Amino acid sequence: MKFFILLFLPLLLTAQNNEEFERIYTKTYLETSQKDFSKAVFIADSLYSISQNDIFKIKSLMLSATLFQQSSEYSKAVAYAIRAKEIAERVANPIQTTKINGFLATQYRILKLYSQSNLYLKTAVSEAEKISNTEVKETFLGMLMQENAYYQIDLKNYGKAIYYIKQSGKYFKKEHPNYNHFIGTNLQLLGDCYYQLNDFDRSLIHYKKALPYVEEHPNNHTKALVYNGIALCHIEKNNATEAEKYMSLAEKNSEKSEYLALQEEFYKTYEKYYKLKNKPKEVVAVKEKIDTITGIINHHRNLFINHEQKKLKSENITLTKEKNTSNYLIGIISILFLLFALIAYLYIKTIRQKIKRLQIDYHQFISNMNIPLKDKLFSHRETDINPETEKKILKRLEHFEKTTLYNKNNMSLASLSIYCQTNTKYLSQVINSHKNKNFTNYINQLRIHYIITELQNNPSYRKYKIAALSEMTGFSSPSKFTEAFKKETNITAVLYIKNLEEKTKLYSSEE
Repeated sequence: MKFFILLFLPLLLTAQNNEEFERIYTKTYLETSQKDFSKAVFIADSLYSISQNDIFKIKSLMLSATLFQQSSEYSKAVAYAIRAKEIAERVANPIQTTKINGFLATQYRILKLYSQSNLYLKTAVSEAEKISNTEVKETFLGMLMQENAYYQIDLKNYGKAIYYIKQSGKYFKKEHPNYNHFIGTNLQLLGDCYYQLNDFDRSLIHYKKALPYVEEHPNNHTKALVYNGIALCHIEKNNATEAEKYMSLAEKNSEKSEYLALQEEFYKTYEKYYKLKNKPKEVVAVKEKIDTITGIINHHRNLFINHEQKKLKSENITLTKEKNTSNYLIGIISILFLLFALIAYLYIKTIRQKIKRLQIDYHQFISNMNIPLKDKLFSHRETDINPETEKKILKRLEHFEKTTLYNKNNMSLASLSIYCQTNTKYLSQVINSHKNKNFTNYINQLRIHYIITELQNNPSYRKYKIAALSEMTGFSSPSKFTEAFKKETNITAVLYIKNLEEKTKLYSSEE
C-alpha cells in the first residue's frame, strides 16, 4: 500500500499544484494521522522526496514535524522544523518563517521551556508583520494569538487565555479554507478554560458550539477533544449516562491515533468517570495507564532536553577549543619572539617543563583508563513477577506476535508495555527469560521472520530494494536491517534473495 501511494503521489503533483498539495497535506494531518500514523509519516516523507521547489520541501518537512509532535517525539519534531527553518530563511519567505517559528514556540511550550518558547513566539510575530498579503498576515496573527492562549493556559492564567482566544477569532475570515478548524479550535479552548474555572455550564455551551465546526473531517484530535470536554462537563454534573455517550464518541474519533497527549486526556477522563461510578478497581487500572503514557511523554521530553544540553555542551567545547587554539597560537608567537631574546638554556628549560606537564597529564589519563570495569557497571537485581501476571504478559505477547505491530518504526519497550497492559520492567524480564533475548533483538527477530515469509510467498517483494524492505519492517536504516537479517540467517538479505530467485528458476526449469 505504501508503495502504491508513493507511485501515485507524483501523478497528483506532476505540476506541483499548490491546491492539490494542500489537500493531501490537510488530509494527512487531520485524518490519516489519526487512523494510521505510520502511513501519515510515510506520506510526509514521500511528499518531501518528490517536492520540486523549496516551498513544498518546507511544507513537507513541517508536516513530518507536526506528526512527530503528536507522537511526543519532540527531538524529531524540532529537528524537522529546524531543517525547514534553514530553507525558509535561505529563500527569505516570511510566511514560512512565521509558521515555523510559531511551531517551535509550541514545542518549547509543551516542553515547559517557556523562555525559549516566548523567544520563538516573538520572532514569529515579527516575521508575520513582514507578510505583504494582508489576508495571509491576519490569519497567521490569529494563529499566533491562539498560541498565546495555549501559553496562558499552561500557566493557568485562564482569564488571559480567554482574552487571546477572543482576539484570535477576529483575525480569521470565513473565506479561509481552514476557517472551521480555526474557529472549532477556539471554541474548544474556550470550553477548556471555562471548565478549569469550574463554570461547567458555560464550558458545555462552548464545546457544543464547536461541534458543527469540527464535523468537517471524519476523525481528528480537535473533534475528539471536544467530545472529551463534553464528557467531562457531564461527569461534573453527575450525569454518567451522557458522559459515557461522549466518551465513546471521543474514543471512536481517535481509536487509531498515536497522539499520546490525547490518550493521556482520555484516560484522565475515564479516571473521573470511574470515580463517579464508584469503581475503585477500574480507577487503579486506568491510573496505571496514565502513569505509563505520562512516563513515555516525560521520556521523550527528557530525551529532547538531554539532546539540547549535549548540543550546548558541544558548542561550548568548540568555542573553548577555538579559544585554546587562539591562545596556543599567541603562545607560539611569544615563544618565537623570546627565541631571539633568550639564551638557549631558557628555551630548553621551557621545553622540558612542557614535556614534564604532558607526562603528568598522560599518566593521569592512563590511571583513569585502568579503573576496574566492575566499578563502572551498575549491579543487576532480579525482581520476582507474580506467576499470574507473567502468564498474562506471555498471552499478550503471543497475540502481539500474530499482528504486524512490530513493524512500526516507533515500536518501543514502553509502547509494547501499554499493549501488554503491564510496565516496562516486567515486560523486559518476561522477554529476557522466555524469549532469551533483549527487547531490541526480540523485535528484530519478529521483523526478519516476517520479511522472510513475505519473500518466500510473494515474489514481488524480491524486487524491492533493501531500503524499501527496511522501511516496511520499521528499521531505522538499511544498515540496521542488513545487520539484523544476517544475525538471523547468517547471510545478507541480498544474497538470500538471490538464492531464492535461483531456486525458483531451478524448480521452474525442472517442471
